[in-house]
Amino acid sequence: MRTLAILLICLFWSSALSGQRLDTLANRVTTIGLEYGIQWPGGDLSDRFGQHFTLGTSLQWTSLRQPYFLGAFGYFQFGTQVREDVLEPFRTTDGGIINPAQEFVQVYLRQRGLQTGIEGGINLRKSAGRGLWILEPGLQAGWLSHHIRIQDESVSLPYLQKPYRAAYDRLSSGPALGGIIHVLYLQHQKLVNVRMDLYVTRAFTRLRRTIQNDAPGITEIRRDWIYGVRLAWMIPVYGGIAVEDIYY
Repeated sequence: MRTLAILLICLFWSSALSGQRLDTLANRVTTIGLEYGIQWPGGDLSDRFGQHFTLGTSLQWTSLRQPYFLGAFGYFQFGTQVREDVLEPFRTTDGGIINPAQEFVQVYLRQRGLQTGIEGGINLRKSAGRGLWILEPGLQAGWLSHHIRIQDESVSLPYLQKPYRAAYDRLSSGPALGGIIHVLYLQHQKLVNVRMDLYVTRAFTRLRRTIQNDAPGITEIRRDWIYGVRLAWMIPVYGGIAVEDIYY
């Protein structure tokens, strides 16, 4: 990940400076992002989940006159790599699960989560023809929530139906802090408006259920780490000067 960050910074500074500069046509830009990414867990989170994915949106305000940006974001987390087997007490010696009718049934464990927050930092701009490269290192603060989704395909296990399965889902949440680097490319009157994010998050989560039947007495604060890469397609709205009235 460090090598990728270095390459992105080099690409930013190597962009050619030519043509009409986009940052002379407006003094600010607000972007709405549609985003998809991949995350790797660390710390206590890696004991529960493996690699997973994110899907979400963001709203960001970037000054084209001053060196700063502000934003807000929200992302769903989802994955299939669940390392903490909350159904181990119900498994047979060969790992299967039997329902009351003495039939083997399929039960899947999935990761689900939600991260929301705000962010801010500085921006470094570089004109490239009718486009603009922006490098934005910043800080984030927000809230992280995650749990294990238990999916009983047969719907034949009473203890895994609502509301009883909540006693096994490990619902945890807490405040989260992190650092991020945005690399944006904006192009005037074009659909090529994209962003790549490199980020790290540390969250201090705690179990939010009063009872977990298979593991009673869980009360400690978790140290959850997340390392991620995200790509976004953005809709920009420029402000300050009516860019539609500028002719070349």
